[in-house]
Amino acid sequence: MPHLISQRFPLKRIFQPYHLGAISTISSNKFSKYFIKIKKDVEEFIEYNLGEENFMKIVNIKENSELLSEYIELCSYEWGSKKSTLEMQNYVEKKKKSILNDEKVISILGLVDNDNLIGFISLFKYDGEDRKDLTPWYATMYVKKEYRKRGYSKLLNDAILKEAIKLGYKKVYLKTELDNYYERFGAKYAGKINEFEKLYYFELAKE
Repeated sequence: MPHLISQRFPLKRIFQPYHLGAISTISSNKFSKYFIKIKKDVEEFIEYNLGEENFMKIVNIKENSELLSEYIELCSYEWGSKKSTLEMQNYVEKKKKSILNDEKVISILGLVDNDNLIGFISLFKYDGEDRKDLTPWYATMYVKKEYRKRGYSKLLNDAILKEAIKLGYKKVYLKTELDNYYERFGAKYAGKINEFEKLYYFELAKE
């Protein structure tokens, strides 16, 4: 069963400092417009979070051809070289075959909302040529720009670490040029891995 997530409207903003009774009874005073807006937010919150079809979930991108194509394109835009439309089409088809047949790619998880990809994260057997003695590697953490600063990176982080636990790993490694970012997720600094990047690891607890 997919992991269900429901997140859109912050309840604290909607319900404070007034209660629902006030929203339904106040109709004509200097705050009426404000209360109408709150009532609308509440209705949208209920519709969004209680609707049968509207939810977010974590999915296996390797099992969805369309999402896998989008994953490859976004990875290329973010970390690869610029490509023409034709070059990208050819690259995507070639890369899909490689991912599905290469033991390097252990898992690719995506966060989707009604089949719309919000972000993704991967687990690789190795990541580049550095420290191939260590495995697996936490990689390609990505959230689309329009969805950033909403906590979705934490959801992806937690999902890939749970996946690693299910696969029997006790540690997961990552390399990054970022300072003071992955520590918020529980990563521990392990030193420099090369001239530009630092090595981190996650200690995994059994479920």
